Amino acid sequence: MENELQKKSVDERLEDCLTLSDIHDSFTLRELVILTQDRVLEKWMKTHLLESQAEILSNVRSLNGDAVLLALCEILDLDITKLSDYEAGLVIRAVRHKWAKNKRERECGKDSIIVTNQGELVEALTDENVHKVYLYNGIFSIPLSRGNITYDGRDNAIVNISAQGNTILDFDGNKVYFYNLTIVFNFLEPQQVKINHSAQNNNHIIFMRYDRIVQDNSVLPHEMAAFLAGRTPFESAHDFAERAKKFHNVIVGKTYLNDTDYDLWHEAFFLNPAWRVKFIECLRRYVRGAKLVFHISCTEAKELFERERAQLIYADFSTDRNDAVIIRLYLHTENGQGKIYPIHRLWSTTSWAFGSGSGEGGYGLDLIDVE
Repeated sequence: MENELQKKSVDERLEDCLTLSDIHDSFTLRELVILTQDRVLEKWMKTHLLESQAEILSNVRSLNGDAVLLALCEILDLDITKLSDYEAGLVIRAVRHKWAKNKRERECGKDSIIVTNQGELVEALTDENVHKVYLYNGIFSIPLSRGNITYDGRDNAIVNISAQGNTILDFDGNKVYFYNLTIVFNFLEPQQVKINHSAQNNNHIIFMRYDRIVQDNSVLPHEMAAFLAGRTPFESAHDFAERAKKFHNVIVGKTYLNDTDYDLWHEAFFLNPAWRVKFIECLRRYVRGAKLVFHISCTEAKELFERERAQLIYADFSTDRNDAVIIRLYLHTENGQGKIYPIHRLWSTTSWAFGSGSGEGGYGLDLIDVE
């Protein structure tokens, strides 16, 4: 039967349909979505005196495919328990997307545009009349030259700002206001940013100092480079090891915590770091393709996710013969002033092994670094 239908053209199949039941028997849901968007199904309904159903389709036709799909399910009175697995999957996805959209609208309201990714933000800001945007959950870059705009965050959204050098950002003077956001300045110092208006609007403002070797600037770039180059011809192994002691709390990368990366069963966050390229040799030797994870209780994880999604990754260094090597990776919250979370390498998720020791984060994960 299905092969016979595929041999017929769309017009031939429509001509054979007299009822809504015939429509569903003759077309897949995906085909019906396309026919709706092309107004073909709407015209068929009007011809067959189904004017109220045609009006429903007319109202959703310009919306996304999920909205059209859900409208079709209602109009066709489908027995959703008898759909194929593929079609059921499409409907389930559409329902979940609708729930997520309703949740966003409840949390944000309908007074402005809601965006969930950078592409949607770019599209929204093409309209010069847009002066307020809700940033939902994602990590966003904003145009620094655009003034008279308010960014209001929901669901732990992040604004990531990578301006550097001697740049001065005057958000107050340009009437750029932030609410309920984590605002990350990767390179600038606090004195380079005028953001007093937004300082108390439930924002978390983080100066990551990502261009530094260590937070207090006590290690200079040329010193780090000389150490990474390895043991010099006139340096003893002992002296090389002594030189390594200076290189602790070194900033080697950064990461953003995502709620979807939290493993509730094992109470652990998986990380997806961005690394500083100068450390490529040491990092590849240390990580060796492993997944990186740190242990944290669900209550504490929620608090950290909401307060400080953006994290620097620190390393301690040592030596191995003539080479500089990493001996430990960790997070150190509050720009190196808060709690330390050791990062562990996991080569197989079937070999989780949490130790019973206290560890330097208080979680005893010393057994996880095994293949």
